[in-house]
Amino acid sequence: MTTATNKLNGQATNEELITALYCRLSVEDMKDGKKHTEDESNSISNQKQILLDYCKKQGYKNTMFFVDDGISGTSFDRSDFQRMQRMAEEGKICRIIVKDLSRFGREQVEAGRLTQIVYPSLGITFISIQENVNSTTGEGMEMLPFYNIFNEWYAAQTSKKIRAVWQSKADNGKRVSSTVPFGYMKDPDEKEKWMIDEPAAEIVRKIYDLCLAGRGPSQIARQLEEEQILVLSAYYESIGRTHAQKYQIIPNMQEPIISEEQWLRVQELREHRRRPTATGRTSLFSGLVYCADCGAKLHFAAAKSMTRNQERTV
Repeated sequence: MTTATNKLNGQATNEELITALYCRLSVEDMKDGKKHTEDESNSISNQKQILLDYCKKQGYKNTMFFVDDGISGTSFDRSDFQRMQRMAEEGKICRIIVKDLSRFGREQVEAGRLTQIVYPSLGITFISIQENVNSTTGEGMEMLPFYNIFNEWYAAQTSKKIRAVWQSKADNGKRVSSTVPFGYMKDPDEKEKWMIDEPAAEIVRKIYDLCLAGRGPSQIARQLEEEQILVLSAYYESIGRTHAQKYQIIPNMQEPIISEEQWLRVQELREHRRRPTATGRTSLFSGLVYCADCGAKLHFAAAKSMTRNQERTV
């Protein structure tokens, strides 16, 4: 296979080809879930300066930066990394330099495949400054697999720690989700605080009032449709918001839309709701009678073909 020094019909030289300088920063490169400040070594600006200083010292002049900011290293599906890969396969790059191996990636199998198989076959020199790795001279290559294993392990441990921090905040009633339940909105002055979204809250109150008035879910849904009240997804789309599907409930942490007494009364009505029969007739004991043997709720059975004497609870 032709190398990167002569891949373009034998006309390109190392000096004419690009020295790719790759930088990356993401959540696993943060401490306790907080971004490093700009004067810390992992910031993009500092990575660039370290790479430029190295190239100046080595005399590499035709350089180009490839930067993925805010992208995890556990996957190589990153926009600028893939752009660099395409240029490498097209024979436009003679060497790839990173500040350290964790900037390149934190997935050991693919990192090893690229640095030990793909790049050498393309005639590309891979250099990691911090670990003193050079794929052409062989320097540091014997330790490369161990560095990659540790980098993948570190990413996994960091992810676990961040999830633990979020869970701890949630357990103490602090908001960690980027979305809020229907009826609420984020306080513009305090992102972890929710405030009542009055237009949506009015719909919530209306639904509870209808339920207390004896309406069932189907009846309530038909009335809301007749009044052209938007469903949740359409409402959020109309105001440019997304909504969460799951929540962890922490009592007494939020201003309520309805009273606790009203909520409890609705739960009681729903638990003992009386389902209408085909005849439209209901029993006085519907929703209130349970089997003495198994404890299951008994239902009133009626049909147009039955007489009143044949109707029963089953």
